Amino acid sequence: MKNIMTDIYAQHNKYFRIIPYILIFAACFFIYFKTASYGLSGMIDDDFFIQATFENYSLKDVFTKTVFSNDISSYYRPVLSLSFMLDNFLFNSSPFAFHTTNIFLHSIAAILFFFFLKRYYFKPFLSFLTAVLFAAHPINIFAVAWIPGRNDLLLFIFLILSVIFLLQYIQTQKKYFFLIHSFLFLTSMFTKEIALIFPVLYFLISYTKLSKIKLTKTVILWLSLCVFFLFLHLSVSSKTFTVTHYFNNLINNYKTIFDYYCGVYFFKTHFSAYINAYSFYLGIAAFFMSFIFVYFCKLPKNEKILFFLMPILIVAINLLSGQLFYQASRMYIPLAFILIIFTSFLEQLKNKKIIYFILIILILLSTVLTSSKLKNFKDG
Repeated sequence: MKNIMTDIYAQHNKYFRIIPYILIFAACFFIYFKTASYGLSGMIDDDFFIQATFENYSLKDVFTKTVFSNDISSYYRPVLSLSFMLDNFLFNSSPFAFHTTNIFLHSIAAILFFFFLKRYYFKPFLSFLTAVLFAAHPINIFAVAWIPGRNDLLLFIFLILSVIFLLQYIQTQKKYFFLIHSFLFLTSMFTKEIALIFPVLYFLISYTKLSKIKLTKTVILWLSLCVFFLFLHLSVSSKTFTVTHYFNNLINNYKTIFDYYCGVYFFKTHFSAYINAYSFYLGIAAFFMSFIFVYFCKLPKNEKILFFLMPILIVAINLLSGQLFYQASRMYIPLAFILIIFTSFLEQLKNKKIIYFILIILILLSTVLTSSKLKNFKDG
């Protein structure tokens, strides 16, 4: 009898563990479901970018042509191209399909974020609330409701999976985990070239946990994959830019870093190519808040440095290519780092009820703000 009751409890516990994943998935669709009925917004994702460009693409074209083969010839994103090509092939260029795919990818990203937090950082319910806040945060509108924002959704999925498999390799020393990690890293680069900086993250994760010999081998492999990708990228792209060009882009757009931080901490997102003084100063305050949170949070020192610097580095490198408008999809990955810092800081409060109350209020506020701003992407 005791064994039967134990089996029943284990079975119920198994099903109970699935519930948070289902709720996160449902939350993403609840918040963004209305975008599935939207057409194309007009923010670059017009017929040329989404439909006409990929209707006649072959699998070979995905890896041998840039997204804008006749215009912006340095925009080499094979995985993004492949995803649009599949949408066109399966759903006959339907905007409904493009938008639904984005919502689905956002759901997968939020679920993976929850899994990652629960496995490596926080207790289940705290991880769940943090993941739901990530799913609902209005800064992510630009990645989910704007169809080309899919690039950052895909990149986040491949990044978090690559980190999970790297950590599995470190813990088990089983080579097939590292092979999967390497494949995911390569896929990340074919999604967006900013993934070239991911070895910095991988190295900081690994350097105290692997022997010098194994660490050296992994670094060599990461660099080899980077060289392979760069060779292919440069052989396909015809347009080149000088260091001066990139430096000027960063100098001209550096205020955008603070604008993005303002969007994360004060939920102040906009749809203009220009940053006003109010947002700039709020962004400076947000940046200072980020420093305070990371200084007092419970994370190990090396992770404090990593999680504080990675969002800045990711945004800064994105700005090297310029700023067409408020492209807050670039904050999709940085938001995850910032939320880990923020949740770790909240743990210092000790009182769980207060921590949960703060996160639930932020989730409700995010949901309302996100829902109210979605109309900006409707049939532009």
